[in-house]
Amino acid sequence: MFKKMIERLVGISLAITVSATSVIPVQAETTDNSKFDDFLTSEFVDYIENSDYLTAHYAVRYLENYGITMPDANDGFGDLFDADAESKVNTSLDTLHSFDYDSLSESQQHDYSVYETELNSELESIKYEDMTVIFDPSSGLQSNMITNLEEFVFYDQSDIDSYLTMITKVPAYFEEAIDFTKNQASTGYFLTDSALSDTLGEISDFTAKTDDNELIVSFDDSIDQFEGLTDAQRQSYKDKNSDLIQNTLIPAYQNLYDELSALKGSRSVTGGLSEYENGSEYYQTLVQSSGSTSMTVKEMVSLMETAITVAVEQYSSLYQQYGDAISSPSTIDMTDADETLSYLYSHMTTVPKGPTVNYTVSYLDQSIANPNIVAYYVNPPIDDISNNVIKVNGDNVDDGTDLYQTLAHEGFPGHCYQITWYNSTNPNPLRTQISNLGYTEGWAMYAEELAMSTSGLDEMTQAMDNINNLIGYGEETLIDLGVNGLGWSKSQLTTELSSLGLNTEYAETYYNSVIDNPARVTSYGFGLAEMLEIRDKAETCLGSSFDEVSYNEVVLTYGPRNFELVEQDVDDYITENGGDPDSYKGWGQNTFHGFGDSGSSSSGSDSTQKKTQTKASDNTLTYVLIAGIAAAGIVAFVLLRKSHQNDPFKN
Repeated sequence: MFKKMIERLVGISLAITVSATSVIPVQAETTDNSKFDDFLTSEFVDYIENSDYLTAHYAVRYLENYGITMPDANDGFGDLFDADAESKVNTSLDTLHSFDYDSLSESQQHDYSVYETELNSELESIKYEDMTVIFDPSSGLQSNMITNLEEFVFYDQSDIDSYLTMITKVPAYFEEAIDFTKNQASTGYFLTDSALSDTLGEISDFTAKTDDNELIVSFDDSIDQFEGLTDAQRQSYKDKNSDLIQNTLIPAYQNLYDELSALKGSRSVTGGLSEYENGSEYYQTLVQSSGSTSMTVKEMVSLMETAITVAVEQYSSLYQQYGDAISSPSTIDMTDADETLSYLYSHMTTVPKGPTVNYTVSYLDQSIANPNIVAYYVNPPIDDISNNVIKVNGDNVDDGTDLYQTLAHEGFPGHCYQITWYNSTNPNPLRTQISNLGYTEGWAMYAEELAMSTSGLDEMTQAMDNINNLIGYGEETLIDLGVNGLGWSKSQLTTELSSLGLNTEYAETYYNSVIDNPARVTSYGFGLAEMLEIRDKAETCLGSSFDEVSYNEVVLTYGPRNFELVEQDVDDYITENGGDPDSYKGWGQNTFHGFGDSGSSSSGSDSTQKKTQTKASDNTLTYVLIAGIAAAGIVAFVLLRKSHQNDPFKN
């Protein structure tokens, strides 16, 4: 199994401080079945102790409180793959299955189901270990390593020493990853030339700066702010770090550039993953895991077709009401990140109250800013959730509306809110380490729509922005699933888009894009579609009894989990409030419930309305796509590409 450090590299934030005190939500219930909780906690301790220093450092601040021994930085990153992974996973499954599910509390049953799904997913992924892509352009090791080093926090002086030690371990880790990638390429399994070019571009941007490298500049700033060091110690640390960056890390990246460049042209297929032996099976495992679902690829395609149909009908309805005015939407006039994040934090009226937290938001230096990334959020340690960081790639944010949506996604009520809300409920620590990207990114994208209702934008603009989100993410996801999972040709893709009423002019561009970046967007487009369909079910079944805040609390309670569990919880919520979930005919079969649609009663406060201005537009949709960065706790908002299509809809 591929090392978790590669799957979990880090998250990010700025300079607005709010007092860090209260913890609001409470775990649903307690139970006397403590042995089950003890088992999960022991699994958590074992995972952290057998990870690497960076992963442990990002996950927990006070490891002694959990009885955890910090991994030694001198051990580096460990092996790229764990040879005993299958045996370990089966042992964990056997122990998990020894507990009587029916005797567990409701919260424990959720923990059981989530962990069982995770373990089974890991068993499936082990089958396709040799198909793991390490250096992809959006979330590959070359990018994640920089982010982990950039966002590293020094809590005490020993952290500084360990950090410097970890830098010395990067070349050997890269060499192992390069050898693995060379073996893949020798069989014809490799990045497309286009994707390789993007990866090499990232490496070049980083190595172009030497003595003024951002990892030197940011380290020096951190050392200057670190209390308790003498001037001589500060200078010694700065000199050692500068030497390591220039003479160890940068040469390792330069070598990586040369080794990857030599593999150009190794890819043996011209289409998607489905053209490789076992490619379709691997892809299905990939998207089921990242999509937080047990659906097959065909079933996921069906949901995305429904989502696009809903969006097209909403667009048609909006055009009938507003005509060409939809081509001239308003835009949010807040362009300062601090001001925008502060506004979002104070206007979370559609979700339950969360813990009070501190947060900072700042802009990335372009030498280390992955061009595919719009922003990222750095997950705080699970035992120190009050301090949160978000960073923005300014080159990928066009205007105030872009910034607002980005910070809603990464901040409030998106990742920062959802993660700190759940962690404040005192979940079993193991649950905080289990990734459910479909849920977490689905929530963050759904959160963008929640935030639009308090943006001060007019109802037409709110509705159009939400439609754009669903079409943009939905179309990219559908194409990805079809090409990489089902083997669609360019002509089949064109036929599919036309049948849905979508513009086919850029079909080839999208086709090539998903081949370059398989499964990069499916978590987000699919996650958004699931979130919207499940909400539509609750609204339809409850009618006037539907309450947005209590509904969102149901979705948040029990944390990141697969969508089958989320829907089960929502079905129970519907029943408890007098509705019948079995009466639901399906998304789009009843009245559409689009946030900020023409029937919405939420138009924002007067003070916010003054922050909007009319913006001329050619009706271009900016498709900003999201992917989780493989870093020790970082959640990234990834820009796939800004589409230049003039109209997503069929003329």
